[in-house]
Amino acid sequence: MATFWFRMYSEVLEDPKVQRLSAENFRYWVNILCVVSRQNTPKLPAVDDLAFMLRVSEKTASRVIEELVSANLLDVTDSGIEPHNWQKRQYKSDVSTERVKRYRAKNGTLHETDVKRFSNGEGNVNVTPPDTDTDTDTDTETASSSPRTPACPHEAILTLYHETLPNLTRHTVWNEPRRRNLQARWRESTKRQTLDWWKTFFGHVAASDFLMGRTQSRDGRPPFQADLEWLTKPGNFAKVVEGKYHQ
Repeated sequence: MATFWFRMYSEVLEDPKVQRLSAENFRYWVNILCVVSRQNTPKLPAVDDLAFMLRVSEKTASRVIEELVSANLLDVTDSGIEPHNWQKRQYKSDVSTERVKRYRAKNGTLHETDVKRFSNGEGNVNVTPPDTDTDTDTDTETASSSPRTPACPHEAILTLYHETLPNLTRHTVWNEPRRRNLQARWRESTKRQTLDWWKTFFGHVAASDFLMGRTQSRDGRPPFQADLEWLTKPGNFAKVVEGKYHQ
């Protein structure tokens, strides 16, 4: 049976995103990393498949995904949900690539025993990491790492929401859980880090009869209406962006 592995960095000991997880969610997070490491894509499998792999119900799997997205340990991308910074941290191992050749040219040819010492016995660990990926991804990154994501302008986005969607619930309280969800959606894609994108997004919401409460419920109850808190929850947000409420 093939052996699959992934890189786990010791900096998780100082990463507040990880250390603030409950013991249960920490275990689920590590297990999800194991699941992804066995695939050819960083994208999480379908919820029912993931639930089977984690040996939990689909409801629990969905809750775990939502909580890990809120903790910024899973990212919602245009192609699906994947572990945060997976492709940067889980760079492909190489033994005879140009990077190793450059390393040898710079430091001299490595003795065979040195190569074995740096490998895991199967020769599938690179002697050196990618040339530019030497920093960690904790909340305490230094100025020498990649440029920081612009701060999420909560008040400006709230104002846009109220102006563009005046018929939806007006938020007078923007507490920490709501801030975390909005900030997570802001950080997931550079495309979303402008007010113009959010204005377009709210216009997209306005075009949905279901989200705007313009549909009749079958049981006679008042129609559903979305609000910014609901819209920024990871599962709901992905469906809105994909247009599933515009059909």
